Amino acid sequence: MSQSRLMILVLAMLVAFVLALFGGIAGGATVGAGPTLIRDGWVWFAEWEDGRGGTRGITRAASPEAIPGDTGRANVKAWGRMFTSHIELTYEGRRGFDAHVIPMERIVSVQFGIGPPDEQRREGAD
Repeated sequence: MSQSRLMILVLAMLVAFVLALFGGIAGGATVGAGPTLIRDGWVWFAEWEDGRGGTRGITRAASPEAIPGDTGRANVKAWGRMFTSHIELTYEGRRGFDAHVIPMERIVSVQFGIGPPDEQRREGAD
């Protein structure tokens, strides 16, 4: 075999090795599926741990007495997206802003819906 053919063969093998190496690296760097969406919709109330020993909350109810948790806000219209790892709350009137992301381990309670449970049952019965 001539020296030029041997050089071409070695070069081809080197190129094949490099391509296989990069292909293996790229193939091994797959991204996981990510968290699964469990539920989305309007949130009637949500309560979560604030990380300082207390809880915070929001409610759609107009009454301040209905606020879940130690502190929070009443008469809040929020769209919620609950995933296996967290919940995202996006507040009406704040479109274009980032969602409030709360890790699932801090969630105390969440209720989706457009009103209190008894009103939702009445609406569903119609």
